[in-house]
Amino acid sequence: MKIDEKLFENIIDNLGKDKKEKPAKKEKPHYMQNLRNGKLEDVNNPRDSLYPAEATPEQVGALAERLERNAQMTGGKGPFSKTDKPVTKLIIKKKQTPINIQPIKINYDNYIALTPLPKPSAESLLREQNFQILKKENDRSIFNREFGGIKGLIKK
Repeated sequence: MKIDEKLFENIIDNLGKDKKEKPAKKEKPHYMQNLRNGKLEDVNNPRDSLYPAEATPEQVGALAERLERNAQMTGGKGPFSKTDKPVTKLIIKKKQTPINIQPIKINYDNYIALTPLPKPSAESLLREQNFQILKKENDRSIFNREFGGIKGLIKK
């Protein structure tokens, strides 16, 4: 019950009384000194601006320099590029005149045909067989030297 009384206490006390007025807004002064030129200017007149309407030529030049420097750093086009489209040169191909080429005549009179290899003789066949036998023996001795004995057992 006490909680209900507290809730409605404000409402009952304020019945029939005027609503509280909001504090008045602070008005801006009519004139304010412009720090740039030292003159007093009308603050409440929206037509008078604290900012200049046009840029000076020095400001425009500085802007152009910054835009050009930025374009060079980023690899883009500068502010003074004439078109948005990439400039491409037209490739004009010259007409080629036909060249008369005569085929080269080859003289086959001095042509010497390749001679076939001679058949191996019995002596050369025996030499080849002996060489193969010596090669196998050499390979076996190298293998035994590398992998023979205890060394060969450990590597396996």
